[in-house]
Amino acid sequence: MLALEARPDNAGGGSAGGAGSSAGASSLAGVSSTAGAGGTACSCDKSESCLLGKCVPAQEHGFLALAVGAACMLTVDDSLWCWGRNAAGELGLGDRQPRAVPTLIDAQLRFREVTSASGETFCAITTDNALYCWGGNPNGALGTGESAPDRASLAPVDEQHDWQTATFGSSHACARRNDGAWWCWGRNADGELGLGDKEDRPRPTSLVDSQRFARLAMGWGHTCALDQEGALWCWGRNDQGQLGLGDSQDRSEPSLLSLNEDFVELTCGNMHCCAIATDASLWCWGSNSDGELGLGDAQPRSVPTRVGTASWLSASAGAWSTCAVDEMRRAWCWGNSPSGVYATLEPTDRLTPELAADSADFRAIATGGDLACGLRAAGSLWCWGANRAGELGQNDFADHPLPVEVMFAAP
Repeated sequence: MLALEARPDNAGGGSAGGAGSSAGASSLAGVSSTAGAGGTACSCDKSESCLLGKCVPAQEHGFLALAVGAACMLTVDDSLWCWGRNAAGELGLGDRQPRAVPTLIDAQLRFREVTSASGETFCAITTDNALYCWGGNPNGALGTGESAPDRASLAPVDEQHDWQTATFGSSHACARRNDGAWWCWGRNADGELGLGDKEDRPRPTSLVDSQRFARLAMGWGHTCALDQEGALWCWGRNDQGQLGLGDSQDRSEPSLLSLNEDFVELTCGNMHCCAIATDASLWCWGSNSDGELGLGDAQPRSVPTRVGTASWLSASAGAWSTCAVDEMRRAWCWGNSPSGVYATLEPTDRLTPELAADSADFRAIATGGDLACGLRAAGSLWCWGANRAGELGQNDFADHPLPVEVMFAAP
């Protein structure tokens, strides 16, 4: 069996992140200096961000990425494995046949992060800082400039080897280069690229003044960012208040949220986002038709609203649901659950957090369309939920409402 890599806890007290904020991993040679809170300088490895005056991993979920019906994960030897749905070539295996067990991707390459969201596209960064994308290509989501609707094999975004981290939305993406600047591409009909217009970009385009952003998270037509001082910024589609600005007006450039909290983690689903503050409180906003905000009702919120009184280590916003790990390392989920991701086995929506697994050793969690996966303290991966395309990695196509371990065979 292959060992899975348990990423180190972050400055906020535990690993965190989500489908729209997948990235991070091993340190690289070289040091960068950027300003933190109050102008304090950080001397950080190239794979790290300066946040609140501290060097923290660029993002925390770079070992695992969940798309719609598919999953990819890094193992401790930096190899990349994918499984599940493959209609758009999202497994990167050169064909469109689904896989019900983890399958090794390109044995010649080694990776340090992988990212996806609620679409059919994956991107990954190699250990020598090259960026590859594959799968669906709506609106130029691959970033390669090609017009084909999808790609079943890995394609380099460019010839450069200077990419630090990447994050993906439903049809748009952004990645950060070694100089700290973010470059974005793909769909832009709602201004989600933050470039001041609504024209799609088939290739990476520089986001102005983006060195201030430590992390990005993306949804279905919108983007949010966490800057180096712990403040939140959002732009793009806003019909459900998903920008957190107190209104429903779209923005085509980054806009600052007026909040009294400082944040250390950020994650976005299709039309909602959540963030963890420095005191470990969880705040969510945006669409809430399925209870994905965890506030006890189905009403949207146009400003960040605190979820209960618990302390949280990690959170992940899925398409129409959210999961999180509390300070006791228990996994909780809420929102839409057509295949059941709750310990009660009932496939119904939840308006408030409900225990998802009878275990207290989860290190991090990620959510996809209808599934969730959690990394346990010992480094094992457990998944639960829908399994129509084998996305739970169990060599079957039966749904599993309770966590089941995903096994990785030696290549």
